[in-house]
Amino acid sequence: MSTLTKIEIFLDKNRAKFMSLLKIVLLIGYCVYFGFAVSSHQGDEDSWRLVWCTVLAAWLAIWSLFKKTRCYENYVSLVDTIYFQYTTGRRSLFIRWFLYIAMTVFMVVYVVLFVALKTPENLRSLLGLVLFPFLLFLYSNNRRKINWHTIYWSMALQFIMALLILKTHWGASIIQWFGSRLQEFVSNGNAGSKFIFGATWKEHYFAFGAMVQAFCVIVAMSVLTYLGVIKFIVETVGRVLAFCLGVSPPEGINAVGNIFFHVPESALLVQEYLPEMTPSQLFVTYAGGLSTVGGVALVIFMASGVPAAPLVAASAMSAPAALAAAKLLYPTTDDEPTPGKTDDDTTNVKQEGILRQATSLMDAIILGINQSVVIVVQAVGFIMTFVIILEFLNNTSVWFGDRIGVENMTIEFLLSYLFYPFAFIMGARSDDCLFIGELLGIRSFSLAVVAYPKLGPVIQNGIVFREYISGSINNTWTVIGNDIFLDNLNKTLIGGVIEPRSEVIATYSLCGSASIAIIGLIIGSFEVIVPRRINEITTHIFRAFIAGTVASYLTACFAGLLYEENI
Repeated sequence: MSTLTKIEIFLDKNRAKFMSLLKIVLLIGYCVYFGFAVSSHQGDEDSWRLVWCTVLAAWLAIWSLFKKTRCYENYVSLVDTIYFQYTTGRRSLFIRWFLYIAMTVFMVVYVVLFVALKTPENLRSLLGLVLFPFLLFLYSNNRRKINWHTIYWSMALQFIMALLILKTHWGASIIQWFGSRLQEFVSNGNAGSKFIFGATWKEHYFAFGAMVQAFCVIVAMSVLTYLGVIKFIVETVGRVLAFCLGVSPPEGINAVGNIFFHVPESALLVQEYLPEMTPSQLFVTYAGGLSTVGGVALVIFMASGVPAAPLVAASAMSAPAALAAAKLLYPTTDDEPTPGKTDDDTTNVKQEGILRQATSLMDAIILGINQSVVIVVQAVGFIMTFVIILEFLNNTSVWFGDRIGVENMTIEFLLSYLFYPFAFIMGARSDDCLFIGELLGIRSFSLAVVAYPKLGPVIQNGIVFREYISGSINNTWTVIGNDIFLDNLNKTLIGGVIEPRSEVIATYSLCGSASIAIIGLIIGSFEVIVPRRINEITTHIFRAFIAGTVASYLTACFAGLLYEENI
């Protein structure tokens, strides 16, 4: 036996020991680096970021080791015992009603003291918070089986999240921090965009830059999923959410996952549950995906000019609203059938294509690349197609309008009147409702990414206009149609301005994936994962579209109710 063969045998026998030694050396090295890094830059944002990332990594490592011990079984048993004691019997009934009363009193007192007395014009948003759930109730497929516990606490949770995000400086700062980090990360795609598309890439930012940035996000998500970071956070928060709202764990996990992922990616988080889900549980999965903007959708929206912070905030706030809307439209019933998992389902879920679990870090990168190619190209294809369709329908509508003497009768013009009532009951100023109704119609028909570029310039106009009128009492302006001419600056604000509160309501109401275009994306994605249940999904897809739309409208209502200009 040669010396080289002996060395190989020795290494194979002691591979585990060498790997353990390597991990210890790397851990010591990182601890030394961590100490120097924190001590040399004490207190700055980068140091805190390094600290929190280190704490999260340490917790994940400790938790993974803990799950391998016998103590973990005792821990699970203890949690199950506590859960049983406090969810059954008279004790459960007392706690539940105490929380109902306490939460209701808190919300009523807060609205009276800090909304009605300070900004009474915001109270019109309450109309939407009542009417939208009522409309969902009327459209429900089984009104008698609605679990009002889930509905109440979903909307209460959304109220709490809205308070933290919209009414506290620290809550807004957290969202702003996440938005800034996201923008920093996706900007790494600039290097790839320049390399592939040349020095003129900025001239085609949306077409090229957004695609490359979306590639980066999907690959990063694939890697973080393999490392267990995303799965740990989503599963932990999702199970707590499910416990509080009275829904199944997969529904809670999917609701949290929709904050970070788009429809196809979020389905992967619960892929092991999908074949055995009841129809109402499956409905929550794809209806929830229509309520938020995560993953590649978030990047594409950012590329259209919308800041990351309100997108992250709206997506987080819409997650509980999605559960409420889904459970109103398709409640769980006791006699609901539970389809059994078949070999075909298992094969599709664990196939060797883009919908599978990564086996190594490099495999996770490759898997992310494959997923990004399919998802990004598909998303760009949908956007391009529906922009073309919208332009064709606009030209056709204008032609028909000309025949009867109505000028510029575009689809946007017609939709603005159709969606006017929705904008009004969300709390927008009546003068702004036609414009917002137009945007809502465009989002529902095509995509929010088509509507946001129309909103962005108007928001910028508002910033310029408010600075102009605050500069001097002699600064005058002239309204010309929908435009505003600033006399002293000799400048025209094309499209005019809308009220700041209307800007917020429009931004949050558009922040969702519910559109006819995305319906095709959902059907295509789930046809790959659970083909046996695609007929069930297509039957209820329009109901899911309604749930996703109303969820984002509820988020806009909370934003309008709690709006305060100085926060």
